[in-house]
Amino acid sequence: MKCKGDKHRQMENRTFQLAEFLAALKIDEIPSSARDKAKEKILDGIGLMIAGRDSFESHCLDRILRNLSKEQKEKALQELGQDSILQSVWVNAASAYVWNAADTSPMTLAHCEAVVIPVAMVVGRAIGSSGSDVITAVVAGYEAMERVARTVDHGRSRGHLRRGFNSTGTCGVFGSVAAAGKLLNLTEDQLFNATGMAGSFSSGLMGAGQIAGKHSVIWLLAGKAAYSGLIAVNLALQGFSGPESGLEGRDSFLHAYSDQAVGYEEAWLTKDFGEPFLIEQCETKFYSTAHTLRPAIDALLELRSQNQISPEEVVKVEVGIPKLFASISEGRPSHPDCFTKAQSSYPYALAVALHHGEALPDQFSPSMFTDPSVLKTADRVQVIVDPDMDRELDNGNWPSWVAITLAGGKQLKMVKLNPRGSGASPCNREDVEKKVKSLLASRLPASRIQQLIEDVWQLEKIANIAKVIEFVKL
Repeated sequence: MKCKGDKHRQMENRTFQLAEFLAALKIDEIPSSARDKAKEKILDGIGLMIAGRDSFESHCLDRILRNLSKEQKEKALQELGQDSILQSVWVNAASAYVWNAADTSPMTLAHCEAVVIPVAMVVGRAIGSSGSDVITAVVAGYEAMERVARTVDHGRSRGHLRRGFNSTGTCGVFGSVAAAGKLLNLTEDQLFNATGMAGSFSSGLMGAGQIAGKHSVIWLLAGKAAYSGLIAVNLALQGFSGPESGLEGRDSFLHAYSDQAVGYEEAWLTKDFGEPFLIEQCETKFYSTAHTLRPAIDALLELRSQNQISPEEVVKVEVGIPKLFASISEGRPSHPDCFTKAQSSYPYALAVALHHGEALPDQFSPSMFTDPSVLKTADRVQVIVDPDMDRELDNGNWPSWVAITLAGGKQLKMVKLNPRGSGASPCNREDVEKKVKSLLASRLPASRIQQLIEDVWQLEKIANIAKVIEFVKL
């Protein structure tokens, strides 16, 4: 799919070409595979928003923003319909990210779902968008966020990440601009200006998740990105302009946020539009853990299911991982006292998954951190750095293995080269439905959950997205 138009002033500007492509994008130009993937992300994202809204972190943010909003009722921020939209977008995006179960990009590690879905749902409900419009906005949001992230990361060189930037925070703002911009029918010029302005609002460091205490603020990065993108869209609607060069040039976002040693690869901004849409390459996560723990939990749960293992009969659990995975989990305790530490702890995450058959928010609640049976199992987990896993990682896989020794001496082993939800091990609708039902089982009646699932799967037939989430506090 190619961009149309021949504006001589902007012909060579890739930021404008991206804005032009997104502004012109229509639902009938999106293949069924991308539309289906968008619906999976929407369902998953709604589940994560609801699950996150009852977290300690979300309640804290909500209280802070409510206090601020009482003091700062600026009319300039009410363009989008009501003065609570900005607050709602921030809180819901942060909530979608708080449990670290939003999807991930294997190339950039960005969690597009945590930014794009809350923006699309909150803005879409406020203005009465159709299901088809929301799908288009979601696809556009993923496209913008992931393209910018790949550009500053220079493909797989991870230059942006190596400098300490968190791409969900830094590049999420562009996903927010694209999703909200589509729903509000921004012109290509307005979308170009909003994208350029958003570069100045970008922020987010990996260090936000590296803490000594109990509560990190890394989950806020998705909320701040969603909020800032909406500010940029609102300013563009009121006639404000972004940098003439967009995201490019010496003083640009791309130059400032990329690794100076390798630079940035601006071709990623416009490379092969819609071939495929990048939402199709983002991986669904099924656990509230670091990305690196996914294949090990997959292997353990498969062994548990196949062999009907009970935790009481487990003598030892060994997990083989690449050196990179070990470095990310280094220092994480077997007996964590908070989610920030637990999500990267192999002993805890494997132990709680063995006991409960899942590793989602309910398995990372404070009560679980003091459960003696889970902690006893965690003490039996041994992490091994395996050179064979390093070689598999070099070959483009995301590998781990798990070996379980039972009381009678029987040993069971499972190797997973890639986690469930990845391109090499794709998930299906049933997998996503099961995850969402688990997320919401203690939060909504079963009939409500089933209705939500059915509505999302037929989203193209929904005239007003508010019908889908009328029972959800956003």
